[in-house]
Amino acid sequence: MRSFKQLTVRWRPCISSPEAIEFSHFLPENEKEKKQSYKSRKSCLKTKYKIESMPKKYFKIELPDGSQIHVFFETASGIIVNFVVKLVIKYKNRYYEVVRFDTAHDCPHKDTLDENGNIVRKTWFEFLDNKQALDLAIKDLKDNYEIYSERFMKWLEK
Repeated sequence: MRSFKQLTVRWRPCISSPEAIEFSHFLPENEKEKKQSYKSRKSCLKTKYKIESMPKKYFKIELPDGSQIHVFFETASGIIVNFVVKLVIKYKNRYYEVVRFDTAHDCPHKDTLDENGNIVRKTWFEFLDNKQALDLAIKDLKDNYEIYSERFMKWLEK
């Protein structure tokens, strides 16, 4: 019987921002020891071991005041490997992204944004895995959207 060791594969997904993501697969020990190029390792994962493709899911949560929470995530073999959750408000016929949770920079974090989309504050969640961080992001925005929206509108009025 073959013994299995964990192999970490790094790749850059083809989405709006080029962010590196770590994802672990279990491959036979002799496969890990071979020096393979990225493409052959990727094709090995997809064909020989039948790792499913990365399904992308998107949905929108409408909030009572007209704000929206946009949720996008990708999974591979049932594991969340990438996500973006953002709060979008409409103010004077223009849409603004107020808060964004994502997994860029190999770590889940929250970005607080100004009216031009520039990052004002970044909060890291190194202690959470992607599933926990995704759940936290959705819950936080559902519970605190009024506070985030009110603060943002005060910034706009200055």
